[in-house]
Amino acid sequence: MVSAERREATAALDDRERIVADYARIDLERRLASKLEDGRASVERALDNPLEPCADCLAVTGQTQQLPLLAASGVGTPVHDALAEVRAGRPAAAGDESWTRRVELHAGCNASRGVSDLVAHRASFILPIERELAADLALLDDCPVPPTLARGLLRDGVSVPGGRPSEGLQRVLLRDARRLSASDAAMVHHEIVRLSIRHGVKHDDFDARWSELAAAPLDLGALPAPGQAALASAAGRHWVIEGTASGARGVAIDLGASLSAVARRMQRRDLLGPDDHLEVALAGAGAQTLSAARLHLESPEAQRIRTATERRYLVKLGLIVAGGAMAAIIAFLSFALWQRRHRLLAVKSEFIASVSHELRTPLASMRVLAETLERRTAGNERVKDYPARLLRDIDGMSFLVDNILSFNRLDKGRWDVRPQPTSVVAPLRAAVETVGASAPRPIELDARLGDWVLEVDPELVQLLFRNLAANAALYCARDVARLEATREGNDLLLRDNGVGIDANEREAVFEEFQRGAAGQRTRGSGLGLALCRKVMALHGGEIGIVDSGPDGTTFRLRFARELSP
Repeated sequence: MVSAERREATAALDDRERIVADYARIDLERRLASKLEDGRASVERALDNPLEPCADCLAVTGQTQQLPLLAASGVGTPVHDALAEVRAGRPAAAGDESWTRRVELHAGCNASRGVSDLVAHRASFILPIERELAADLALLDDCPVPPTLARGLLRDGVSVPGGRPSEGLQRVLLRDARRLSASDAAMVHHEIVRLSIRHGVKHDDFDARWSELAAAPLDLGALPAPGQAALASAAGRHWVIEGTASGARGVAIDLGASLSAVARRMQRRDLLGPDDHLEVALAGAGAQTLSAARLHLESPEAQRIRTATERRYLVKLGLIVAGGAMAAIIAFLSFALWQRRHRLLAVKSEFIASVSHELRTPLASMRVLAETLERRTAGNERVKDYPARLLRDIDGMSFLVDNILSFNRLDKGRWDVRPQPTSVVAPLRAAVETVGASAPRPIELDARLGDWVLEVDPELVQLLFRNLAANAALYCARDVARLEATREGNDLLLRDNGVGIDANEREAVFEEFQRGAAGQRTRGSGLGLALCRKVMALHGGEIGIVDSGPDGTTFRLRFARELSP
């Protein structure tokens, strides 16, 4: 018995550490996914414009690293040579007609229409990058270039009707520095800065980006599959990256700070002790999903408990030998073990809530299978309505999971509200049709709203109406559930024909996980009306119960902003 108790206590500690580590991993995954989502716009801006500051951005297309921008790694001095040819007025070797013509036009750029002809030729013929750089530097230095054209050549880019648009030299050098030698790159950078000062063109951000160029590409190993997020370590930093069809996008992160934030959150919930901390060890080289990384919990308190467990085990053996107080000691230890198990159940409950979003995929698969079963057994009387009932139950479970996830996002302030002009009738009808497909009874809508348009988030408002329609269908004792929608000034009145809500419960039912007395006889989570109140609050409005009785309940939804009378 004593040995079994020691094994159970140790197993309970192991289970707790494993569950806490899994909880921390899921929380860390969410945080990293949020950082990746927040960084996407910065990555795309930096790809479009290399002058944009984005030292923490990562972009790989094919096998080429585009961000961080790379320093010069080529050989030779082709820019030096091409610049000498332009200023000498003749190419070093014959054969390239476009280059020969560009040199000739440059020699006459001080004549009438000289600059215009040179710019037109530049817009019509593409030269190797080294010659383009040399030709543009010579044009800015030797020719009478108007201020607008100088600013375009150096920074904003040049667009000629009927010709190809081109980027400014500052962007071109940053994007293509890796193709030049160190000598050429240093010379071009110096010339661009000198010419920018001469022509009054901004260059401080160009200098800042130049100083950030990476000496070598990041060694990321194998990239994640498209749509899959992963964690990687390269150049002494940690990166969270996401595979794309063409390569990968990502951002640098402070993994230690993220782990500390997870630990602090868990400490506030009493899931970790004040001295506990989390560590992540990547399993090997290359980008890895977080599930493949090893997240370890270092807990001095758990170690003390293990040590104390071993000590108590030895003491019990001595007490068994001595006889005496074994019963009292066993009772004490059993109580301590019960407390540990109770805490473990609390951790498990939190863990289950955190991973409820994982139910979406299997529920979607089950629905596809149920639809297939319904289609293939159509007309078979022995099957009866079992597939349809299965579909209704799956839709009900999916609705519950969606409500839990939506409530969690709203509760944590993670829903990005996007108001836009929206007809009130459209999301209301869509919600009733969605609920009606899986409701226990038919639901009818009588909407007398006219062309009423509000500035709201359509997705949130449909979620609001869907919960109200679901309640109307669920808490109805009649064969057909009805929902009437009318307008009263800037208020929307929704009346159902349900069983009603007691007067002393009309405020409590808007609290999370609170259900009225009538709701105890039906399935539900107690989140629907709480979620509705949060949606209205996000729109600066409010929801309340006007009246309720055996003939139904009337809800008043007061919106803060409207667009049309």
